[in-house]
Amino acid sequence: IYLPTLIHLLRLQARRRVRPNTVPNPGRFSCRSVGSPASTSACFGFITLVKVTGKKRCHSATTRQSKVRKKKCYLISRAGSGLSLWRQQLAPCWNNPSTMAKSGKYCFAIDRGGTFTDVLCITPSGGIRTLKLLSEDPANYPDAPTEGIRRILQQEEGPERARTRDGLVNTELIGWVRMGTTVATNALLERAGDPVALVVNRGFRDLLQIGNQARPSIFQLNIQKPSNLYKEVIEIDCRLVPAQRTVCQLEQNWPELRGASNAQYLEMAPIDEDELRAKLVEVLERGITSLAVVLAHSYACPDHELRVGAIAEGVGFRHVTL
Repeated sequence: IYLPTLIHLLRLQARRRVRPNTVPNPGRFSCRSVGSPASTSACFGFITLVKVTGKKRCHSATTRQSKVRKKKCYLISRAGSGLSLWRQQLAPCWNNPSTMAKSGKYCFAIDRGGTFTDVLCITPSGGIRTLKLLSEDPANYPDAPTEGIRRILQQEEGPERARTRDGLVNTELIGWVRMGTTVATNALLERAGDPVALVVNRGFRDLLQIGNQARPSIFQLNIQKPSNLYKEVIEIDCRLVPAQRTVCQLEQNWPELRGASNAQYLEMAPIDEDELRAKLVEVLERGITSLAVVLAHSYACPDHELRVGAIAEGVGFRHVTL
């Protein structure tokens, strides 16, 4: 019902010659001409129709979009109460399939879900290939993203070029791989990951369990708290304090450490490496191979955390997170 009316209004607006960067009235928009002198622009409401060399393009004014033509980028955005259109030189967009095809390699975007894995590939010629396969299929392949890449390369380049002599995927044909996955989120929610030990300063072992003391159901008598993400806690005697140059700090003559942004910290208590190493060995013998290190003021001065991480890796922990 409203389409003929909209087309009529667009034609009326196109006939009006509006000066650039001017707003004739609050209900209209102004546009500059685009492309060749024969180009015309029609504006109405939130839609801008730009006609360039006989081709009609439609851009949404509510979101910022661009049209690349002859290495020129025309940007449409709202300026004040009107809509302005200007020309500006911009770097090529790497998310554009035509730009990625110029690299001469295959580009992969992968969504690895709990049930299925979706693979999208942009070929060197600019074509798009898609593939969907099971995320878990031990009888046919050990890893779904790698299998998806291998299948597409084999279909495009053949079995010989898709693999190396060792039988691995030929990475020389790949420009980049971007992958998003929910595996880590699912493991976090289901508590299905490897057991983790937590390293904190002495006196802070219950800090995460206490939390912020929030109670969603304040009158509920049967309170069920979520389980902790860690299995064990290791407390170590080490402490850093911000340098405040007080009389008390100057009298102690503590060593000074430089942190991020040249922040000054004083080392009240250094790490007892022998004691720490013994505690880590005990935890490792109980089957915990993942370690999370959270020490005070480490966001600005990570010296203690880095030292704990180096000792943990030397003892034999497979995963250490600082």
